[in-house]
Amino acid sequence: SPVGDVLGLVGTEIHGGYLVEELVSSDGLSLVYRATSAQAGTTAALKCFYGLRDLAPQSLSAFRDRFRRITSLLGGLSADQPSMVRVLGQGWMAVQNKEIPCMLTEWVDGASLEALLDRERRKGAKRRSAQDVFGVMRGPMKALAAAHAVGLTHRDIKPSNLFVDNSSLARGANIRLMDYALARLEGEPFDDAVTFLTPEYAAPEQFMGYEHLVGPWTDVFAMALVLLEIMLGGRQVMPGDSFEALRDACLDEEQRPTPRTFGLDVSDDVELVFHRALEIDVHRRYH
Repeated sequence: SPVGDVLGLVGTEIHGGYLVEELVSSDGLSLVYRATSAQAGTTAALKCFYGLRDLAPQSLSAFRDRFRRITSLLGGLSADQPSMVRVLGQGWMAVQNKEIPCMLTEWVDGASLEALLDRERRKGAKRRSAQDVFGVMRGPMKALAAAHAVGLTHRDIKPSNLFVDNSSLARGANIRLMDYALARLEGEPFDDAVTFLTPEYAAPEQFMGYEHLVGPWTDVFAMALVLLEIMLGGRQVMPGDSFEALRDACLDEEQRPTPRTFGLDVSDDVELVFHRALEIDVHRRYH
C-alpha cells in the first residue's frame, strides 16, 4: 500500500545541490521524489528503494556492489540512448540505522505506457497493426538491445517501466525505458535475496524460480507481451488475476499468446517471431 514521506526527504537538499520538493509516487518497493537544482536549472527524479531496507547485511553488501556497478554502467549507456531515461547518479541514505539505495535520474514529463493503455482499454480503443506497434516501440527496443550488449538484463519489462514523453502513442512518440536499478549484470553470482517478478509480464523461468536461467531472453519474453498488449489496445495478454492463474497460463504448452491467438491479422513471419519470443524453454527463445 502507498506510504507517505517516511524518509523525511521533502524540503532537504541532497548530494549535487538538488532540493527535494515532493513525493510523487510510492509502492511496496520504492519512493519517488521530484527534486530541482537551482544551480543547474534542472529537475530530477530521486528513487529510493525503501523496500530493501530489511535485507540481511551480507545481501545488502552484495546488492550495494552490484548497484554501484550497474548505475555506473547506466550513466554512460543512457547518455547515448535517447530512448532510455538518463541516470545522473546514485547513493545510499541512512534512515533509522538502515541503509537505503537511491538513484537520481532525469525528470521526464509525460505518462507511463501503463497509464495510456489503461485509458485506451477503458475507451475500447481500436487494435493496432504490428507495423504501427514496431514503429512506436523501435526506440525502447533498441535501448534494450544496447543494454543487453553490455551484459545488463532488466528483469522487469512492463508498461509501467516505459515512459511516453508526450503522453501519446502516435508514431514518432519518444518512449523511454526506465527503472534499471534491479537489473542483473552478466557473470555476477545470483542473490536469491533480491528476486522479484511482475506476474502479468513474468517469463516461465521467473515463475519457476530458476534465477540461474534469467537473462536477456527473459526481457525478450516480457517485451513480446508488452508489444501484444499495445496491439490489443491495452488488453491484458496473459489471462488470470491471481499469481497461480498467471503462472499456469505462462507455462501452458498448448496455448501460447501469439497475435493470431487473439485474432490479430499478422503475416506468417510476424506470428513466428512472436512464437519464438514466447517459447517456454529459454534455449528455444530468442537470446
